Amino acid sequence: MFRPIGVFYLAIYMIIALKPAMADLKIIEIRHQISLTDNEPPLKDFYIQTMNQYNLKKGGLLQVFRKIPAKKAQSVENLGFIQVPIGELKIIFIDGPLVIGRLHKIYPREDLPILDTLAIMIGDDVKIADAKAK
Repeated sequence: MFRPIGVFYLAIYMIIALKPAMADLKIIEIRHQISLTDNEPPLKDFYIQTMNQYNLKKGGLLQVFRKIPAKKAQSVENLGFIQVPIGELKIIFIDGPLVIGRLHKIYPREDLPILDTLAIMIGDDVKIADAKAK
């Protein structure tokens, strides 16, 4: 039988423990431009939802990360998640809680863990790299 106060403390503990795992910035959509010629590079817009108000500015840089589960090969034991850096986006447009960025660069995999998909995807986490306009 649980005591009401014990359940309350358990709920508070779970909220505090899970809060760092929740990202304030997350990629929610990707839109592609269709190239009409071979010389024109296709553009991709990455739509990012912001949960908090940040002092983001057009031209600022955002780092993109992907959470990869770490598991033991011999069992199903989950060891947690690692955040693998993927690349950077440059902010091109801001409208309230919605930020749109374009690919600035993809990090080379020489000194970073291998990814199944070396591209920015919906659901990837975003952190502020440099929010100052350049």
